[in-house]
Formats: sequence, structure tokens, C-alpha cells
Amino acid sequence: MGFGTKKYLGLYIGAEDLTAAELWVRGTRIQVAKVGIKAAGCRFNDPGELAEALAQLWQASGFSSQGVTLAIGGPSIFYRVLPLPKIPVAELRRALEWELADHFPFSAQEAVFDLRPLEVGTGLGSNEGYYLVVAAPRSLIEGYLTALQLAGLEPWAIEPEPLALLRSWEGLEKASLLLILRPSYVTIGLVAGGELFFARSLSWGLEVVREGRAAGEKLSRECQNTLGYFQARTGQDTFVPEEVVIYNGGRAGALEVLLPELKGSFTLPIRLAPPPGSKLSWIPETAEEEKQLLAVCIGSGLREVRKGGRD
Repeated sequence: MGFGTKKYLGLYIGAEDLTAAELWVRGTRIQVAKVGIKAAGCRFNDPGELAEALAQLWQASGFSSQGVTLAIGGPSIFYRVLPLPKIPVAELRRALEWELADHFPFSAQEAVFDLRPLEVGTGLGSNEGYYLVVAAPRSLIEGYLTALQLAGLEPWAIEPEPLALLRSWEGLEKASLLLILRPSYVTIGLVAGGELFFARSLSWGLEVVREGRAAGEKLSRECQNTLGYFQARTGQDTFVPEEVVIYNGGRAGALEVLLPELKGSFTLPIRLAPPPGSKLSWIPETAEEEKQLLAVCIGSGLREVRKGGRD
């Protein structure tokens, strides 16, 4: 590693595996210098066992960074679109704490949440706007933080899986229905211009979908439900998808049966997600399937890079 090089590490904790990538940044050059993949050999909801798995991953992969940005996904992450007053975000967070339980299956005391404004045309007054609010059970987040600290790591941030993916692809410019297909869950996202407008996770995934004969029809219906929620909240013309983009974590075999059925159930064009980081310098001989598997942790690592980094 040359003089003036900074290192950033992204981590994804999934139900099936851990993936991590260490990015070396020098000037405008970003190199994927080291990567690590570890299949689930423990209960990732147990902080002690997760910490042991993380320590093994760090040792096996030769990571030297302790500061890490974490991405998580699945049905434990909840998304809502809410009309809220246009006041400073810090004040808005404090105000929302009083009514969080009206919109989520837990109170503010039981949750960790964040929000950001949505750039959509609205019929609201000039003093209101729509916000995407993302929340997760506090016990889930505290469990991950405990595991990271036990493993000797410093958590810089925790973010939802769709945000990390969008960053790794350098954004999806078209208005798109994003399907994140995991073995144990499906996340449907509404994305445009590299931004996440809404997402919704289902508690069944590829393993269930592939066994059903109407998988494409089922996913199409759930996409319509997701789009319907957003349009009902913000207006019928605020989001009109132009395509369907599928991310399946590099598991090519998982789509052999499913993809033809999906194409028969959607009226929109369907394409697979691009590989992460077209401007990244990769470790020689990294397979395309492995690049896709690492897309989420690559995106998380890029979070601090895009912000300008830390000392």
C-alpha cells in the first residue's frame, strides 16, 4: 500500500453468509484490495457467536482495518413513507419519536430509526414534505454493535441493504423496481436516479419461490402491492417504473427456472443488476459471480469514501 492510501471496509451480515471488502483509496483510484466470504456457520443473532465468526473472517482475509460500515437487510428492517413538516431533521427526529408506534410495530424506545426527505411532486402544503423513514428493532442493532465490538471492530455506520447496493452500482438512473432475491427473503425497492424511494421486505425468499409454480405471478403481485402503497401515500404519478432490475447475490443457478417465469409475469423490461463498481480496480482474476456476491459490502465500504473519508 502506497503513501497517502486510505483504507475503508464494508461488511454485509446476511442470513446465509458474511461478506466483507477492504477498499484502498489513493487519489481517484479505488482498489478492492482484500475480500472475505464466510458461509453461515453460526446463529448470527447471537452476538458472541457472530463475533467469533467475524474474528475468523478478519484473520482469514488479512484485513487490517477495524473501522467498518455495516449493511443489513431482510424483514426485520421496516420502511414507511410519511408526510412530515419541513423542519430541521434533528427536530423532526425528536418529534417523530412520539408517534413512531403509530407507523411501526414498535415504539421509539424499542427501535433505531432514521429518515430522509423524498424528492417527489406532492399535493402537500409548502410546509410539509414526504420522508422515507427506516426503522429496525433496537435489540437487533444493539446485538450487531455488541458483536462488532467483541470482535475488536469499530462500527462507523449501519445502513439498509438497498442503499449499499445502489451505491455499489453507482446508482440506477431509470425509475426501477428493484428485486433483491435472497434464499430466505425478498426485498422490493423503488429506486430512481440512484436514490431509494421506498422498500418492502417479504419473509419468504428464493428457496420458497423456486418451489412454487406461480413464482413470477406472486412476485409481480407483491411488486404491484409495493408500488400501490407508495402511490397511495404520495400520488399516482409520483413514481412510474420503467424496468425491473434483479439482484440475486451472484447465485446464477437460482434464476434458471425463475427468470423465464418472471419475464412472463411482468410487462416491464427485466434485466439483471450490473456488477458493482465499474470504476473500481479489482483483485486480478476475481470472477463476475464473486463480484456480485460482494456488491453489498462494496457499497457499504464506499459510503465513507463518498463522504470524503475519516482520519
